[in-house]
Amino acid sequence: MYYVGSNENAARLSGINVDRVKIGVYVTIALISTLAGLLSLARFNVATPELSKGAETTAISAAVIGGTSMTGGSGGVLGTVLGIFLLKIVNSALVMMNVSVYWQEFVQGAILVLAVTIDYLSHRKNGGPSFIMKFFGLDKLASKKLDDKSSRQI
Repeated sequence: MYYVGSNENAARLSGINVDRVKIGVYVTIALISTLAGLLSLARFNVATPELSKGAETTAISAAVIGGTSMTGGSGGVLGTVLGIFLLKIVNSALVMMNVSVYWQEFVQGAILVLAVTIDYLSHRKNGGPSFIMKFFGLDKLASKKLDDKSSRQI
């Protein structure tokens, strides 16, 4: 999964069945999500699509805080679990200080922005494209400009 997430074309060229890996990951996530939905239904005795609204932000924040790169290819379960612990400690502290729920969400979003910024800066130092560059397709544009400059010099 790391290899496919880091560079899909290289994984395909090295003999990994990328489509099988992707399907396996999606099926596993679907099964785990189904189990989570059933457990949530058993606990709250109600099924509503807005029950876990905002949980995706918590999941992304925990993964990025735990060291998972937004560009793919690095990360781990232990780091994500530690990221969850950090977010829950911050959330519990805010609850004990009687901070409004809206400000709690703001703090969580600010932590996510900080974690993505650190991820961006660390990839910029290493010379690799950042998540933001990949998201907007600027990494391909930059590589094309470099190729054009090198072909002119020859």
